[in-house]
This record gives sequence, C-alpha cells and structure tokens, in this order.
Amino acid sequence: MSELFQQQRTARAGTTAVAWLLPAQAPMLREVAAASGITFVAAGSPQKGQSAGVAAELGCEPVDDLRAVLATTNASMLMVAATGSLGEDELRAVIGAASQEGRDGKSALQIISFEPIPGSALDLAKPEFAADAARVVHLVPSIRVLRGVREAHEAISGLGAIRLVTVETFCSPVQGSLGSRVFDAIDFVRSLMGEPELADASHLEAGWNSAATQKGSGSALDSLTGLNGEMSLRLRFADGRAAMIAAGDQAPAWMFRAMLLGEKGMLNLADAGFVWTSADGQVLDQIERRKRETPSKHAAIIESMRRLLDPNMIEDAPPDHAVVLAVSQAALLSTRTHLAESPATVRGMMERR
Repeated sequence: MSELFQQQRTARAGTTAVAWLLPAQAPMLREVAAASGITFVAAGSPQKGQSAGVAAELGCEPVDDLRAVLATTNASMLMVAATGSLGEDELRAVIGAASQEGRDGKSALQIISFEPIPGSALDLAKPEFAADAARVVHLVPSIRVLRGVREAHEAISGLGAIRLVTVETFCSPVQGSLGSRVFDAIDFVRSLMGEPELADASHLEAGWNSAATQKGSGSALDSLTGLNGEMSLRLRFADGRAAMIAAGDQAPAWMFRAMLLGEKGMLNLADAGFVWTSADGQVLDQIERRKRETPSKHAAIIESMRRLLDPNMIEDAPPDHAVVLAVSQAALLSTRTHLAESPATVRGMMERR
C-alpha cells in the first residue's frame, strides 16, 4: 500500500457527498472518496440513462435531477466532476446550494468542482455569478495548496523579485479539463507576479491530427468550461517580466512542475518538493521526497480534498476570480486573433455589463 493511503486521515468525520459525474470518472471518484474519508449518498450523470450505473459504482442512490437533490439532500458536500455538462439553471442551483438561503434553510453545501464555476469572465459579471458567490466553489486540485508548493513558501519569499516563471500542468480527461488546468496555472502565476498586461496563447483541441491538417485552430469557446486539448500561453507584464504556461487534459495522469527565476537564484518546484539554487550553483534549500512505491494517479486531488476537509487547517485564500477569468478570457481571444490580448480590456467589458 502506498504512503498516500497509510497517512492518518484528517477529514471531518461523517462527510457525506452528492456526486455529479461521467461514467468514466467513477473509479477515480471512488478512490478519492476512500482516501479522503467521504461517503457518497447520491450520484448522477448528465449522460442519459447512466445515473443508475454511476451510483451503483459509488455505492449510493441514483439521481437524475441535480437541482432537485440540491434542494433536499442532507449531504454536506457536492462534488461536481462533470462540470461542463451543467446548464445555466443548474449552475445557479450549484452556487445557491452554498448558502442556506439557496437550500431553504438547510445547511449550506461545500462545493467541490473539477472546473472553475463560472468558466468565463462575462458570466462572472452576471448577478447570479457574483464574485462573492464564485468564491464558495473549491477547484481541485489546486497548485497553490500542494504540499510541495506550501513547503516552498519561505524559499519563494527568499528569491526576491521574480523575473520569470514557467509552469507545466497536465491531467487525464477524467481528472478535469484543459480549462481547469489553465485557470489553476494562471491563479498560481497571479499569486507570484500579479496581473499581466498581455496574454498570447495557442490552442489545439483534443483529437487534432497533423495528418489531416497542418493548421491549428483557435478555441471556438468563450469559456473555460468544456475546453479540452492543449494550450500554450505567454503572459507579459508591464515591467518586462514574463510567465509561460503549458497545460493540457490529455495526459496519462495529473502532473505539475514549475521554475521560478528571481533576484536570488532559481527555484524548481513540483508536487514532490523543491530545490532552490543560487546564481552561482549553490543549493540554498531543498525538500525532495522519494516516489511512492504504489503512487496514485489521483494523489493531487486527494491531497487537495484532505486539506479542504481538515477542520484544523487554516482556510486557503480563494482565487481572485475576476483577475484569473479576465486573463483566461484574453487567452481564449488570443487563440483566435493570433495576437496578444489585454486582460484589462476584458475587465472593462465585465464592469460595463
């Protein structure tokens, strides 16, 4: 048994959850729940006729109407794995379930999502998706709360002003979407460097075939929701600093690594730890854990879930949805115009809505 499953569970006792998922995601959610101390009481699928099957795999009752179950369930959590399938009414119900008012006086649900809700800057500007409401949705996994990143906080501070960041973040199709990886990576860069002046991106959809076409197409979507494939993104800051992101959802398993170059050296980061090296090659600090004998492909999701469920853990600061979604929207526009686009322009559009 891997180290991951030998660790003492810190999740709240009696955590019960409703799951909304695709059939292919059932084995992953079952493993995550078992490792996080979660019991599913109801599950459903947006795919017609599949709710009974996913519920049987998770050992709970089937549900077909997500809005109805949100209004009546006594569960403490909603886990939305198949986010891209939700319509506007269902998204409103999900946001509403995070408050007692939206649950007719019942206890609010903790909302866990595998994609950002909402998925676009313009949706965030709508009254029903106000920034305050969006803060209640927890995106998993989250780079900022990974153990390796949290352990590197002191080293990050020691780097001084950060000049350049590169981020690589990938997952399998059952672990989230390209949209979730792009949102998470931009959120991580924002936490280090602030808001960029320009975003320049390219995107290939899942299934792109070089034999069929020699030309990639820009994203046809105006939202991160349902976005798949790969994206490369360059963020430029007004003072000349830069960040580069490579993200995708067609990998065998979730992975993350980053390089931070600052005034006082280079920091290489991953889920397993970090190495801080000075400009002359001296190792100033490092934490590197050996690979687990039986590693879980879903270790990052499990780690994020355990942190969210730990009653003794100080709550992590939520993403700045307005900034992150504005940068994301600029990146999506850039894939179509083939030009660098301004997040500030997107934010202006949000404010005028």
